[in-house]
Amino acid sequence: MQNTIPSLPLFQGMTNNEIAEVIADKTIQQQRYAKNQVVVGHNQPSKGLLILLDGRMCVSGKWKGGVYRTTEIVSSPCIIEPERCFGLYQRYQKQYVAKTACSILYIPKSEVLKLTRTYMVFKLNLLNAVSTIAQQRCAHLTEGVNEFHDSLLRFLGEHFLTGSTERKVYVTMNQLAETMHCSRLEISQALNRLEQNSDIILQRGIITLTFS
Repeated sequence: MQNTIPSLPLFQGMTNNEIAEVIADKTIQQQRYAKNQVVVGHNQPSKGLLILLDGRMCVSGKWKGGVYRTTEIVSSPCIIEPERCFGLYQRYQKQYVAKTACSILYIPKSEVLKLTRTYMVFKLNLLNAVSTIAQQRCAHLTEGVNEFHDSLLRFLGEHFLTGSTERKVYVTMNQLAETMHCSRLEISQALNRLEQNSDIILQRGIITLTFS
């Protein structure tokens, strides 16, 4: 943990002495998970910050009451939904399962507050992390698109975490049409256009996102 923490986004810029103080705090724990073990369950209450130190996780989400679902893979370092630590809705939106053996850094909420009071760099890093997530999610409200297939691609991409891989949406054309409030023909034409542009790979009931 001593070698890993300085490279984590929330701790970058802190001095060696400050990092040593953080590591010495017994309330900050390093937790280990075996392959296929659930790290965080969907709708599980957030009790603090969880940071993937080592390994990879399979992340799955259910949307529109389970009408369709998504899967993706995230690698370390990764902060697990930091926006859920405080605020109106303090439950995780997705489920996180260890794809390999994983090491997780757990920082309880009380310690998060202590760190923000004590270390300005940590406070700024946390604010930046949460602000970036908020700005990315509202980008579609401020950025116009010219074509329907661009809107569809943006809609699909909004379901995934930054930097994740193996991003798949399990949905039918009819379900997409209902969700996007358009016809099945419009969805079919848009998906075909996206596949021609090499933005997605189409399979029956599965859309794999290939754009970065």
